Amino acid sequence: MVFISVIITAHDRKDYLMQAVDSVLNQTLPKTEYEVIVVKNFDEYTKELEKKGVKVIVTSDKELGKKIVLGAQEAKGDIISLLEDDDLFLPKKLEKIKKIFQKKR
Repeated sequence: MVFISVIITAHDRKDYLMQAVDSVLNQTLPKTEYEVIVVKNFDEYTKELEKKGVKVIVTSDKELGKKIVLGAQEAKGDIISLLEDDDLFLPKKLEKIKKIFQKKR
């Protein structure tokens, strides 16, 4: 089985983070087939995210690349998919990614 890790990065922008997270949690792919990791530089929403089953990493790093590396170090997925806090996933995105990678195996 292919397992997907979704890393969502956020720096100072808090306004859209929960919408980005919800767009990942509302995928057509079963939640048992992916994980969500949020890497951010603020404490707000940490408890709400953890209640939703999201792994949260708070860092003072400003560089996007460093945030991605922190998330990747915690990721358990065979595939890593990236999303920034001001963007959304369409509902079937992870399902489509999984199908593509399963064909490659």
